[in-house]
Amino acid sequence: KAVEDLTFEFFEARRERALAGPRPAAPGAEAFRERLRNEARVLTNGNVDVSAFVGSVVDVALLDEAAAELRRRLGPDVTDAATKILTTGVSGQQLALPLARLMSVPLVACRREAAGAGAVANAMGRGAYADALDVTYRSKHYGPGQQLYLPRDALSEDDVVLV
Repeated sequence: KAVEDLTFEFFEARRERALAGPRPAAPGAEAFRERLRNEARVLTNGNVDVSAFVGSVVDVALLDEAAAELRRRLGPDVTDAATKILTTGVSGQQLALPLARLMSVPLVACRREAAGAGAVANAMGRGAYADALDVTYRSKHYGPGQQLYLPRDALSEDDVVLV
């Protein structure tokens, strides 16, 4: 089945509108800012490396606070309408899991590898989807031609998806 008529409202546009109004102090946002100031590194490509607290070692309490703050900033028009959250496997799940829990919606994870000929795992033993939709996109980190795979039955045409 072809996927048609996808519309996106980019987070940046919503963020700008949200930040235009008065902003009460948020403990989660301040805690995250402190960790960024003290532990994050800016890489040569301009990306911010937060692996000191959201990588191999995950500060779960900080991510819970960040998810609560993100939910607040997205606002009820987005968070009450969404029926699922879609993210990439592993890297996107760290923030998406507590956000999905707060919103009481399922989390759907795309993968970066696909299975061939009905297999359920690739040669490395990592799970993959045998019947998947695949999307080619340009990654800020990895460049053009990146692939994501999503189980065909993970989303329905009635879903309102927060990406």
